[in-house]
Amino acid sequence: MHRKYVHPEDTQLWADGIKESLNARESILALKLKHRIISKDGTVRYINVHIRVIHPNKNQSAIVYGSVQDITNRKIAEEKLKESIKEKRDASLKRYITGLQ
Repeated sequence: MHRKYVHPEDTQLWADGIKESLNARESILALKLKHRIISKDGTVRYINVHIRVIHPNKNQSAIVYGSVQDITNRKIAEEKLKESIKEKRDASLKRYITGLQ
């Protein structure tokens, strides 16, 4: 994932994850990141990134592979659910307070 597509508010999270994977002392490091990207058309998408870095030894280059999954629809559904729960809780609280008066 090229840095220019990473959402500005998620740049540090992304940079820290990349830095951790490159500086790892373990021979195998698995890294999982969830962050936003901005696509070429300007839409914000949420992605789940899985990276695995294998550091064979000092004389060999690291091997990096992974996957990227678009989780935008799931994030939208989660936000809608949170909002619905909040609305129901607020309405219930309002009915309770109104009933006390």
